[in-house]
Amino acid sequence: MGNNKMDRRSIVTTQTDSSLSSNRGIESGNADETQNATCNCSLPNNGQECMSAETPPFDYVASGFGPDGQEIEDEPTSLKSLATIVLSNGARVEFYAVEEEDGYGIAMRELGDAERMMPSVLATMSNLSALEIYSKLCPNKPVPREIAIQAGLQQSVNLTDTIGEPLEADLDSLGIVLPVQFGSDSGGGWGGHFCIPGDGWHAFVAFACNGSYPANAWRWCDPNAAFFWRDRWTNGHKRKCSFGITATCGGPAETIHYYKKKSNGKWKRLKIWYLPNNHWQWTRYCGIAKRDRWVKHRSSIQGQPSFVRSFTAIYT
Repeated sequence: MGNNKMDRRSIVTTQTDSSLSSNRGIESGNADETQNATCNCSLPNNGQECMSAETPPFDYVASGFGPDGQEIEDEPTSLKSLATIVLSNGARVEFYAVEEEDGYGIAMRELGDAERMMPSVLATMSNLSALEIYSKLCPNKPVPREIAIQAGLQQSVNLTDTIGEPLEADLDSLGIVLPVQFGSDSGGGWGGHFCIPGDGWHAFVAFACNGSYPANAWRWCDPNAAFFWRDRWTNGHKRKCSFGITATCGGPAETIHYYKKKSNGKWKRLKIWYLPNNHWQWTRYCGIAKRDRWVKHRSSIQGQPSFVRSFTAIYT
């Protein structure tokens, strides 16, 4: 390997249950112990969230080796945009086909503005397939071929390769009823409360950490401010889907999904979703085969005042 990469092949990082409520950035996220299967969140430091600068966690990507010591293939992956849907509440939903070694999986994102905090639409549909979600938001519209193929229904729906122009979805006319918005002093939802010490901790837990997931899901609720990045992954607990909710304060951020290749055991980057300042994003990738998976939530401007809060699930 090059001189700028540390040899991590003999190093494996593990996690204990207490790390889920630590007040510092935790780089470990190994789903090896059963207590990690459910969220276990409590406000640290006797109710006071620590907002001081943290020690940077180990940077797996810079080292060139993943959390279990296997090499990373960080080159861009073949992908294509399938559809974009503009929701009546101001959020956007995007669908992509992203290539794994077994074929194309489906990546999705919902992007929302934290300053005018709306509930996540896709959070109410987290157990549905990409085809079911697309069909609920865009009934009677042509379906991108890759979405139908993954669902095994390419012969029974009106297909198209891609949807060129953004579609619009009126949630009221579709009968999609969202949970009552979380209250705030300004009356507009949590909004900027994600960025307030203490309040932001509680706001993010209420917003992101109470969803419904399959019984085999590994989940990590990480509402504590991470000023650099947070890595969550599985090691030997293979699943088809990786899922992340990331909220950012003070600067832009990124959510990055990886999977471990069967052919050579290396970690392969699937997609980077870039997150503007004061926004949140719901991201999901579902592949063809069960593989170990890894999600990184990263603040683009590392160190104070920029930080992220995150939730991760790996399942099915």
